[in-house]
Amino acid sequence: MDSFCVYNTPCGSLRLCERQGKLHSCLWVQAPASAPATPLLQQACAWLDAYFAGSPMAKLPPLDLPDGGSFAARALRALAALPYGARTSYTALAALAGSPSAARAAGTVCARNRLQIFVPCHRVLPASGGCGNYAGGRAAKEWLLRHESPATAQAVL
Repeated sequence: MDSFCVYNTPCGSLRLCERQGKLHSCLWVQAPASAPATPLLQQACAWLDAYFAGSPMAKLPPLDLPDGGSFAARALRALAALPYGARTSYTALAALAGSPSAARAAGTVCARNRLQIFVPCHRVLPASGGCGNYAGGRAAKEWLLRHESPATAQAVL
């Protein structure tokens, strides 16, 4: 059975879903906050508290990432390993996932990412410059980039 809560951030609300002992999704929604009902959701909310306070915890809660060697699985693992404050391009993400010519596929993986913030697709920027698209909206992406690295964010926004 899935458990849910809604976490309010400075740039919108996130709906967290736990499934089979792992964080299954963290998606942008328009909903009022609700208390986390399970230890895992409490851990995820504590991680978000630290993230939004500017000192993210090193250890993520258990994430429900796809297993295997598919491009999407490799790209999501590469995204999850991207350090706080770092930036990359869709081309570089594709290369990290083992397919340097698959920049468009990397963009699709980011667009379908169901673990926003925890798997930080907001750190991926188009090689042509600018901010690019984001499931939480451009304002949320810009806020997150500034939050993580104000000096670097100014150069790309």
